[in-house]
Amino acid sequence: MHLNNDIMADKLDIFTQVSDWKHGAIWTVLVVSYESIRKYSNELAGTCGLLICDEGHRLKAAQGNKTIDALLKLGCPRRIILTGTPVQNNLDEFFAMMDFVNPGLLGSLLSFKRIFEAPITKGRDRNASAEDQALGKARTKELGKIIDTFVLRRTSEVNQRYLPCLATFVLFCRPSALQITLYKEILKSKTGMCQEQGLTTCRIDGATPPAKRQDIVDAFNHHNVGQVCLLSTTAGGAGLNLTGANHLVLYDAHWNPAMDTQAMARIWRDGQLKPCTIYRLLLTGTIDEKIYQRQLQKGGLAAMMHDEDGSQSTGLYLIFYEIIRVIQN
Repeated sequence: MHLNNDIMADKLDIFTQVSDWKHGAIWTVLVVSYESIRKYSNELAGTCGLLICDEGHRLKAAQGNKTIDALLKLGCPRRIILTGTPVQNNLDEFFAMMDFVNPGLLGSLLSFKRIFEAPITKGRDRNASAEDQALGKARTKELGKIIDTFVLRRTSEVNQRYLPCLATFVLFCRPSALQITLYKEILKSKTGMCQEQGLTTCRIDGATPPAKRQDIVDAFNHHNVGQVCLLSTTAGGAGLNLTGANHLVLYDAHWNPAMDTQAMARIWRDGQLKPCTIYRLLLTGTIDEKIYQRQLQKGGLAAMMHDEDGSQSTGLYLIFYEIIRVIQN
């Protein structure tokens, strides 16, 4: 059963659905959003035998996470998290997810920071001593042995065998004066550029009602509306299937590399039949360069969690004063 959390939904009808599911009269499986879980956690408490959380990286805050609090109210003894990005920004987020599915496995957050996060992070600093690097690698191996029993990892290589080829280009572009003035109205300016080239467009951004986004996606994939789909990474970066397109231009960079990874995965995914090309546009001499460098560092941290020897790339680290210098310039 799918629990409808539409703003216009009748509360009585929703409570009836929950009651029907709790008593197992018709449905044994309930599909519900995190927002609905937070809203109806009291009604759903004590009813779940197996909890499967998709997009599990949304449970990344170890403290003060209302979604985790609501899920814990369910009292479910068996929990599974599904995520393509278990490490987004730091190991605190990874701890939160592991502690949710297996409480106490990694100890307390404070001890985890002291035993694992601090030495691993310090060992990856480009100015780290040989001793710090060795300790970081040792703690990485130790952490890997603990989590291997509880983490089932499947890389995109499984799908890659059945997908067409993908080419990704990273282009550093010098901004024009006009680009700078239009920086905050970028989607609007891109719409005009497409129109000048005779290309029709559709658009999904923060102002697009969530209920209408899937309709736009379906129309675009079936070539019923727009040759170009303009999206903001916040509104369209995750969950959308845009296999109707096989070229993607990503013209902004997010501090969280998982956001950009999710955005780029909108076209190169199951169901895609054509070779895909992705262009990443980065403005030279701006914060874009440092954000991209930071993405490489965070990507290395995520990869390190699954690397047997705890090896790490060099030259991909960001120092705070570099950010300040770029912003000031």
